[in-house]
Amino acid sequence: MKKILGVNISHNVSFAYFENNILKEYYEEDRFNKIKHFAPPENEFGNVKYKYEILKKFKNINFDVVTFASFDRGSLLIEKPIIENILEQINYKKYYFDIKNHHVYHATCGYFFSNFKEAIALISDGGGER
Repeated sequence: MKKILGVNISHNVSFAYFENNILKEYYEEDRFNKIKHFAPPENEFGNVKYKYEILKKFKNINFDVVTFASFDRGSLLIEKPIIENILEQINYKKYYFDIKNHHVYHATCGYFFSNFKEAIALISDGGGER
């Protein structure tokens, strides 16, 4: 059984757990910490150690893949400590990080939760799309 954890580390931090390509669980951290539109604390020196409440749920799962997505903050010096902090909390080392498809992931999430059989997505935000 293939187990995947997908993590969005930009605004509205979220975690999606898949087994054999089927979405089993999805959570947004703001539902647990009560901070609307929560984004992970960022620090270029890597010493921010935020404890994600939802990660307690995933601590004992042996993932095959952990993948991260984020908007481009302009420096991996900011994203890498956030990623390492999350990996440490679930006892996992390897990961995949996709910095280029942040908005596509928003659209994909919208599709999965829409109950539509097919959809067209228009992706736009205040920062623009590449």
